[in-house]
Amino acid sequence: MHEASVALALVDVATEALHEHGGARVTALTVRVGAWSSVVPEALMAAFPACAAGTPLQGARLTVVRVPGVGDCPAHGPVELDLTRGLRCPSCGAAVPALVQGDELELDELELGDPELGELALGRQGRPEPDPAGPERTALPDSETPGQEDV
Repeated sequence: MHEASVALALVDVATEALHEHGGARVTALTVRVGAWSSVVPEALMAAFPACAAGTPLQGARLTVVRVPGVGDCPAHGPVELDLTRGLRCPSCGAAVPALVQGDELELDELELGDPELGELALGRQGRPEPDPAGPERTALPDSETPGQEDV
């Protein structure tokens, strides 16, 4: 299960960002996982708590956003690809030369916690972003947020 090594890498990257921004701990992180990335989101979510144990990420909420594979069909433009069909347009069967999206494996967002300062959300660019839901933000259940899972 290579997802454990992916989870360890996420812990390393998040810990580095935590130190750069002076947070005490990471309370939540969001990861974008492409359908063609060869990472199984459920396995990543299962491995994460053990990999985060004893680190500033222990107890952090992991949210996985699944990114569908999209290719650029010469006849139809951008089309969502099916893993079982490979790099072929689902409409006409033409070969799709490359993925436009779907092979991502990105740490998209961190929420840093500091007992004195409260919560700070960092987006992809590492800049603070306002958190409209406040420090007690709760992810919606899967049925209300398609493509997103929490652990």
